[in-house]
Amino acid sequence: MESGADSGAGVEGGAGADSNGEFLRCFGRQMMLLREAAGLTQAQLGERVGYGEAQIAAVEQGRRIPRPELVDAVDREVGGRGVLVAMKGEVAKARYPSRTPPPPVPAAGRG
Repeated sequence: MESGADSGAGVEGGAGADSNGEFLRCFGRQMMLLREAAGLTQAQLGERVGYGEAQIAAVEQGRRIPRPELVDAVDREVGGRGVLVAMKGEVAKARYPSRTPPPPVPAAGRG
């Protein structure tokens, strides 16, 4: 039932990967706490938002970056009152980290 599943890879390395990973683990813990407070299992939440239990578990463990529509749906289903939605900007930064361009290469023969 993973109709809206994130087909992208999990958390990848690179510049800022450590801080992104820590943020995603924090986001996942918050999502789990809200889900549990709502009395839902991962499977029940997944069914309500159109994702599989494994996808919900991966997001809660910080191994997958949730899509914005999943963040919205989960916040709504668990009664998060905007807590998860407020973190969408940081989720987007983790999904699309800014890339620092490499320094320019001097032209050959100059110097």
